[in-house]
Order: sequence, then structure tokens, then C-alpha cells
Amino acid sequence: MTSEDVIHSFYVPAFRTKSDVLPGRYSMTWFKPTKPGKYHLFCAEYCGTKHSGMIGWVYVMEPRDYQAWLSGGAGGSLASSGEKLFQDLACANCHHLNDQGRCPNLRNLYGSDVLLTDGTKVKFDERIHSRVNFESVG
Repeated sequence: MTSEDVIHSFYVPAFRTKSDVLPGRYSMTWFKPTKPGKYHLFCAEYCGTKHSGMIGWVYVMEPRDYQAWLSGGAGGSLASSGEKLFQDLACANCHHLNDQGRCPNLRNLYGSDVLLTDGTKVKFDERIHSRVNFESVG
């Protein structure tokens, strides 16, 4: 987890876990839920005028239900589900297709090698979040 601007705090009360999210620093948090369900998460650090909107849910599923969700279930492919999320979460506000956004253009990147500003190349796949700072993608 990282913040672009101010200190946040990732908080899931049901799991009794809270982790600070700091600008310019990457951190992780781990928890092992024991019961399927829908659990509230939110930012527990006053971070600005939109603080009250920093909420969400953690969905804990049985392994078979998770595999069905992961494979796209009845709702279509994983790619179409991802596209729907991209639109629903307004990711295009920062990931512009005309390279004018403050985040990288993601079109046709999956599976390709991307050049980082330090000169190294990495494969753009589902593991990229754990390997690079997106600001370093050139």
C-alpha cells in the first residue's frame, strides 16, 4: 500500500487490523479471515475532505466460491470483469489513454515488458504491483 498525498490508515475492524499508508513508502498488511462474509473497511486517519468516502468491503469466500468468482463465473471473463471495474471505479480519470494522465496508460500492457526509468525491464502482469513503483514506469 502507498499514498500519493497524505497519511491514510487501512482499517478492517472485524479483523482487528489497522495499517498506516504513507506517501512515498510501500507497506503490506496480512490477515487470515476465518469466516465467509462481507466486512467493512475504511480509512481510520483523517486525510482530508473526502475522508468519509474512503470506505469499502472485504469479501471473504469459501474456496469453491472464490474459484468461481476468479474464473469469471456467470458474469463473463476475468478481462470483462476487470474492464467493468476500471469503468465503475473511474480508473480512467488518472490512467488516460492519451498519455496525459498522472498515471501510466495501461492499454495493451498486460503480458508485455515495460521499461522502468532506472533502465530495468519487468513483465507487466498480475505480480507487477509487488515489484515496482508505478511512478517508475516510463
